[in-house]
Amino acid sequence: MPLVFPKFNCEIVEKAEMGTILGLACPEKNVIYLREDVYDGAVDDIPMHRFTIAHEIGHFFMHTPKTVGFARNSSTKIPPFFDIEWQANTFAAELLAPPRLLKGLNRKEIQKVFGVSAKVAEIQSKQIS
Repeated sequence: MPLVFPKFNCEIVEKAEMGTILGLACPEKNVIYLREDVYDGAVDDIPMHRFTIAHEIGHFFMHTPKTVGFARNSSTKIPPFFDIEWQANTFAAELLAPPRLLKGLNRKEIQKVFGVSAKVAEIQSKQIS
């Protein structure tokens, strides 16, 4: 990301400091904060942790403080595609297992080849059926 955003920074934060928050994207500060165990898990190819990082990258690229405030403060029910968490989840799934590369693969093969969870493999396999 530093090639695209020269001022980008990823900060690894101790679990005690972040609590239950796995990651946090702050595009206005050009930073993504990752809980230390999430970073370590991604280095070890744990699918959930890889997904968490891809999810935060999605927030970084797609959401500004203004869009986040709108999505979280809306008193009316919004369609899933307007929900920032749905958007970041979809971005992460597409980044980790692009549908154009999934042709001919079953769910187990998608999990193995792309290092994603069973849930991501299931969702992405529906994209090609």
